[in-house]
Amino acid sequence: MPRLPRIDGAERAKGQATCRQCRKPIPRGDWRIRLVGYDEGQFSPLGFIHVACAKDYFETNDILEHVLHFSPALSDAEREELRGVPCCALGSGALDAASATSQ
Repeated sequence: MPRLPRIDGAERAKGQATCRQCRKPIPRGDWRIRLVGYDEGQFSPLGFIHVACAKDYFETNDILEHVLHFSPALSDAEREELRGVPCCALGSGALDAASATSQ
């Protein structure tokens, strides 16, 4: 079963979190995808994944619209930046460019 229902949006990493897919730290300032689960009638945070790990975690390339839908706090500029992240995980290329621009 796809894990798409776990997507809770994207944000820049604010602190030290570990990716649920690769178990490596997500550096401050890098894009990350928030994960959430629904259990016993309530949503619970599940952690984060690197955007570059999204394809392996979600088992699909087609997540960009889901990520943007659950990211209402992102500005238009941030949405465009996320759309431009060349990563196959978001349906259009490879994500190292996003990490490079944030450093």
